[in-house]
Amino acid sequence: MERRTSTLDELLLELQQRFGTQAARRGAALLAPGPPATLPTGLAALDAALPHGGLPRDALTELVGPRSAGATSLALAVIAQAQLSGELACLLDLGRTFAPAAAAQAGVDLAALALARPADGAEAALVVATLLARRAVGVLV
Repeated sequence: MERRTSTLDELLLELQQRFGTQAARRGAALLAPGPPATLPTGLAALDAALPHGGLPRDALTELVGPRSAGATSLALAVIAQAQLSGELACLLDLGRTFAPAAAAQAGVDLAALALARPADGAEAALVVATLLARRAVGVLV
């Protein structure tokens, strides 16, 4: 039994080192998960309304709404919150509509923001895949 446990520990460690700490764990660790890690939005009322007090980390969050509903303002507030907590942020500007003045007004540190302007959807997918694989940023918009 001891050898099997040791082999399992070695296997899990190798997978975690190669693919990240979330890539592999013991099945028993899944029985009692704690609350998910979150990132505050910077809007106290919205954070209070969300199930765990912010946007879930390591998950895709889609902001949907009509034009002028505030999705860009919310995204900028989230970037600012991530930066305040010391995380790196990247914004994919697919439509080339990024407004630096509005971002700065929302609290975004422009000097610490990675702005990617891929030429097309395929290049955008490669940028996203690279950032996610390297776990290079705390928030990607």
